[in-house]
Amino acid sequence: VTGLIASAWNIPMIGFVGQSSKLEDSEMYDSYIKIMPSLKWSSEVLVKTLEFFGWRHVAMIGGGLNTNTWEKVDALWKTVENHLRTNFKLTTELNFDTSNPDLLYQNIKHISTVARVIVVITNREDSMALLLEAERQGLMNGDYVFFLMQQFEDNWWKSALNSRVSQDVTRAFEMTFVIGQKSYEGHEYYDFFKQVFQRLKGHPFWSNLTSESE
Repeated sequence: VTGLIASAWNIPMIGFVGQSSKLEDSEMYDSYIKIMPSLKWSSEVLVKTLEFFGWRHVAMIGGGLNTNTWEKVDALWKTVENHLRTNFKLTTELNFDTSNPDLLYQNIKHISTVARVIVVITNREDSMALLLEAERQGLMNGDYVFFLMQQFEDNWWKSALNSRVSQDVTRAFEMTFVIGQKSYEGHEYYDFFKQVFQRLKGHPFWSNLTSESE
């Protein structure tokens, strides 16, 4: 909504949160400036990976509760779905309340009969539950492969693996690729950070900031 108002008033709007496929419409949101990577980039990585391995038949599973996390899941789902439909045979799409253990069991059972390459899109809480259910049903034995799609790389899965608390968790990720846009870090980011601080001092900003952290 804010993007539409900014467009109508011809006011530049810089967005760094709230990824949505709707904002890809540059004619509708012609004054909206995205400084975060587009959702479609993650989808393109998925497509290239599938093409590399020669996998043509793919299924999608995931979803979430109708809460504040749902919109993010839904936007990524639609973007990935469009790319898969264009390039592959999408055998099934199971979009459901992933917090329901009964539905989780039934849908994992079903999806194992229609595809061996499975794309998972859900919130961080239910991703682990879904992968663990797949492990319990024997889908991590090498006959299936899972792609866990994330808008941004979330270290929760790394922490789960590194803790080594549960062998089930480790097995649940043995046949899983994680695709997510990496957060900015390292010397390149900090060099950019310093350059921004210096540039702000001059035209046209004439900033009075006294430190980079400020």
